[in-house]
Amino acid sequence: MAHTESPPTWTQRLLRYGTGVLILALLAGALVILNRWLEQYSVADIRQALNRITGVQLLAASAAAAVSYWLLTLYDLLALRHLRRPLPYRWVAFTAFTSYAFSHSLGFASIIGATVRYRLYAPHGLGGVEVAQVTLFVVTTFMLGLATVMPVVMLIDPTALKALHIPPGSAFLLGLAALAILVAYAVGGFWLRRPLRVFGHAIAFPRPSIAVRQLLLGLCDLSLAALVLYLCLPPSDAVSYADVLVAFGLALVAGIISHVPGGWGCSTPSSWSA
Repeated sequence: MAHTESPPTWTQRLLRYGTGVLILALLAGALVILNRWLEQYSVADIRQALNRITGVQLLAASAAAAVSYWLLTLYDLLALRHLRRPLPYRWVAFTAFTSYAFSHSLGFASIIGATVRYRLYAPHGLGGVEVAQVTLFVVTTFMLGLATVMPVVMLIDPTALKALHIPPGSAFLLGLAALAILVAYAVGGFWLRRPLRVFGHAIAFPRPSIAVRQLLLGLCDLSLAALVLYLCLPPSDAVSYADVLVAFGLALVAGIISHVPGGWGCSTPSSWSA
């Protein structure tokens, strides 16, 4: 007797179609906000602002962008070292760059990135579980970098969070608390020596040496990416690098939550409003 699949439940249909509708709604809302922002600028204003960017600024921003892209390849390299499955750097760099290109352009970065990584890592002997662990490690490294940026800014320049209406004293205390959590993660490998069991699969907690490199890698990557934006701004005492770093971090969070491809339309208003 042939096996017939049961029709999808109401909840499954809601999740399947509701997610797409929600993303489109977020994109539409972001475009409306973006349009309102652009109403105060003319094409001549935008052209004039672009013309004020000097060649030296473009060269410096391009150099920072190149280093930031290179750091992206180290995410996968560090993940493979954590799994003790080293591969030639040339192939790791190609895989990392390709997965980021697709995932950032199409949205749903974790799912798309894992699919591309599996396609490129499988011929080198990595299974589905290992590729999933690489993807989890990469996402964790990025989030750790994002979590590290904010405390550093809070401690160096608490006034940079004025857009969030957080008093400088409270921002400083939040920075200390966040740093304490990050330090706990970095040294957690000393106590969590046994792998964690998730759905029957063992996931090892990063060794302290790996965890520290995760924090530094994520911090350097996001700091350089924000530096690209800062270097393209006209000289001004009103906007500091810390301000740009906070705005850039908030824009990334908005893009991640929305799942809109490239965070398009979501990142820009967030950056400007911050």
